[in-house]
Amino acid sequence: MKKLQSYKFEYENYEPNYWSALDMAYNDLNTESLAERLKQHGIGYCDGSLLKVRPRTSSIAVMCVNKNYCEEPFWFHVADWQFIEIFPDIKEVNH
Repeated sequence: MKKLQSYKFEYENYEPNYWSALDMAYNDLNTESLAERLKQHGIGYCDGSLLKVRPRTSSIAVMCVNKNYCEEPFWFHVADWQFIEIFPDIKEVNH
């Protein structure tokens, strides 16, 4: 997954129900199942506190594409500890 500039994360593409967009049930939402979906659909990330739209501290904004959901990319926040657990090789997200 590549690091993206914060301007790529636009209000129109924010997905508050990201688990549905990733074909997950809310009751099945855990780090392991999220990791599987992010590795399958994730295309980029950015430090969530750097966003101009919907900034959030201690988070990573993740951009995904799931053609089963829609053609456009969508994004949401993941706790930074969770992102680091899922992608331990990405070192520059450590605050």
